[in-house]
Amino acid sequence: MTTSLDAPQGALTVKAEALITRQMKLEYEMLDHGRRRFQNKVNKTIDRGRRQDTPGARRLISEAITPLTAAITEWLKRSYGGRPGRANKFAPLLKNTAPTTAAYITARRVFSGVGKNGEPQTRADLAKRISQDIELEHRLRRFEHMNPGFYQAITTRTKQQGSTESHKRRVLIHEMNRIGIEDDGWSNPDQLGVGLVLSELFIASTEMAYEEKRKRKGQKRQQSYIRLKPDTLQWLDGYHQHRADLSPAMWPMLVEPLDWTPQEDGGYLLQFICHRSLVKHCSKKHRDILSEANLAVERELIRESPLRHLKGGSTPHRNPRYITPEETDRLLNAALDIRWKTVVGLARLAGLRCPSETHLLTWADVDFDKGRLRVRSPKTEHHAGKEERIVPITPKLMSILQDAFHAAPDGSERVVRIGTKGNLRRTMLALVKRSEVQKWDDLWQTLRRSCEQEWAMEFPQFAVSNWIGHSLTVSGKHYANHVPDELFERAASLGPDHDSVDSSTPSQDAENEDFNGAAFCTQDDENSEENACFVGESERVAEGIRTPDPRDHNAML
Repeated sequence: MTTSLDAPQGALTVKAEALITRQMKLEYEMLDHGRRRFQNKVNKTIDRGRRQDTPGARRLISEAITPLTAAITEWLKRSYGGRPGRANKFAPLLKNTAPTTAAYITARRVFSGVGKNGEPQTRADLAKRISQDIELEHRLRRFEHMNPGFYQAITTRTKQQGSTESHKRRVLIHEMNRIGIEDDGWSNPDQLGVGLVLSELFIASTEMAYEEKRKRKGQKRQQSYIRLKPDTLQWLDGYHQHRADLSPAMWPMLVEPLDWTPQEDGGYLLQFICHRSLVKHCSKKHRDILSEANLAVERELIRESPLRHLKGGSTPHRNPRYITPEETDRLLNAALDIRWKTVVGLARLAGLRCPSETHLLTWADVDFDKGRLRVRSPKTEHHAGKEERIVPITPKLMSILQDAFHAAPDGSERVVRIGTKGNLRRTMLALVKRSEVQKWDDLWQTLRRSCEQEWAMEFPQFAVSNWIGHSLTVSGKHYANHVPDELFERAASLGPDHDSVDSSTPSQDAENEDFNGAAFCTQDDENSEENACFVGESERVAEGIRTPDPRDHNAML
């Protein structure tokens, strides 16, 4: 790296030399200030008894999870497959806990055991805290399973408020106590036994801590303590010192910054300071173009931006694939069982996002009487009023959901009983191949887009956009920018007398439509205002009138 100091001294004015000298001194002060600020933050975290939240401890915890998970898994196999023993009797208590979760909780508690002034906690106290954390995790998972909507709302609210993980847990515990989710905890011997086993496995598998026996002042009996090894503490100090050197304060410069050559190398004069990137956020394509441009040389020569041929903002979707109703029937007939038929039906016939929306759907969200679904949307929940939406149930989807409800096990809450990992996409691709439907890109998104396009042929766009869960602008840009062949064929099949049909008289074809708009309305009262609105809407659609009656606006939504 070259700096302005490398220029001939005769070419520098006295004022420029003074500015550069002051800038160099300022950057050394930035380094010292950054070191002190980083180290003070680490020390405060340790003094509060939260060593596990320091940067170095978080890295060691992540490295300890793999060997500790393997040790826990091996211990569980021995406990279930070998002779009964004192330690083996605690294995059934962890049957509902993933070994990775138990390893993470144990590692965090071991590192938090070294609190203020480096005073370790006893092995018994550490064991109880490990078990209590695992019990709390069980209770939180039960809370999420019993009331997923309420749990998700609390999690979202605390996230938006910027709450810490500890505050989030306190809020969840308070709400669990308020709604009466009992704490069926372990007994004290069970807590102690599980915690002792896990702490022993941590010591044996990671070699980051050791057990120390000594007497407390004024006591005769020895007590066991779990302490981090000296080389572990030494590594933590060295790591934090290294991170402190890489965390300088960023103050304004007194002279012109160095040129960016390429975009990742420029800014301050000292090599010890991490240079600031010329581009903070951009796509990989943008960064590749900038890396090929010698900006230091071309700064005075370049006449046009190297990014001039790239357009900013989101790009309209160009996938014209439309899954026709006939292809949909073939997909449903090729489904392995009712579970897969339900997933395909929700994506294609109701326009749900898969898996973020389909797998959150519960039977309490299905209103069989009114023919409606209450869909929770994690993607749009951060927008006011977009946490959930109401989606109509078409007759074909109603038949699928009724079959799925009768086939569901007793006590089952989720509509979709297929996992979101591993085989979801792979099995769907196999289903497409089995149905002999031509393969398409954007596996689940295309089903959702086809649903909106089919709805748009029958219902006004403002209602379709509301059902599908986005605005009219997004519909026109990404979803409704391609006209299916089905609509061209329908337009070409219109007779010569089509324009002469009296708009005030319902057509005969409207009475014979396969899709009855009244299926979306309540069946309680044939003369109800809500039912009347949907029947009228079906008539207007059959006549080709695209503008809905304003009086029906609220009733339809």
